[in-house]
Amino acid sequence: MAIERVSGRVSRLAAAALALGLGGCLNGLLYTDVTRPLMRNLRGQPVGAKRGELDTKQLQDPLFTGISVSWDSNAIGDIAKEFGMTEVYSADLRTVSVLFGLFGQETVIVLGK
Repeated sequence: MAIERVSGRVSRLAAAALALGLGGCLNGLLYTDVTRPLMRNLRGQPVGAKRGELDTKQLQDPLFTGISVSWDSNAIGDIAKEFGMTEVYSADLRTVSVLFGLFGQETVIVLGK
């Protein structure tokens, strides 16, 4: 009887440790939303008065067909032209991923004049 109690405690402890460990591994696989800078040296750069952003979207099926499709443009030059900017001061990239990367969206955010 004592062995069964210890075995039950060990299995519950192992299950709890496994759940905590997998929680860290699964973080970001179902949904991720991250923004990071595209330009690294911002020292001395003015703050832009204009803000513009464009995005690309992507669908992919890596398991069955291997097909990957993306559309739209998020080029910095296209953003500057569309929003009437003559100078670009900084740019950030926002990446959204859903369902293990099956759907993704990348948005470039540009600040300029």
